[in-house]
Amino acid sequence: MKKSAKGVGLAIIGGGRVGLFRGEVAARHPAVEWIGLAEKNPNRAGEVGEKIDADFVTQSHVELIKRPEVTAAIICTDEHLHVDPIMAAVERGIPMLIEKPLATDLKESARVLKAIKDAKIDAVVGYTQRFRRGWLPRKSAAPARSATSPWSPRALS
Repeated sequence: MKKSAKGVGLAIIGGGRVGLFRGEVAARHPAVEWIGLAEKNPNRAGEVGEKIDADFVTQSHVELIKRPEVTAAIICTDEHLHVDPIMAAVERGIPMLIEKPLATDLKESARVLKAIKDAKIDAVVGYTQRFRRGWLPRKSAAPARSATSPWSPRALS
């Protein structure tokens, strides 16, 4: 792939179902000029790396985030593994798409959010379930309650 100052160098951290989907979309986008993948499972890393035509594949999110080509990151590891890659990206000042949630612990979520805000990094949390056809009927069937209610749309996803 060509490299230029205007192109996106994308780090995809996590090569599961979501990482594969995000990588396939990124590989087709004209602004994405470089894709790196960090996936702990070496067999899965090779499989996904090939499918998304990754320029660099590693088992280490730290190694990937340190690459000079990386200008943006997608954090799509298992939920309980989000914090370390997010903090590595924050340290480098890299904008991120973080698949929900920030962390699985409230204190860790607060720490991650503070780090992102303090670093003034563009970061968004991906929550694509809200747009899926199969999820929408459950959302509309749920009584209106607070976000922590067992009937909240969040609890049904």
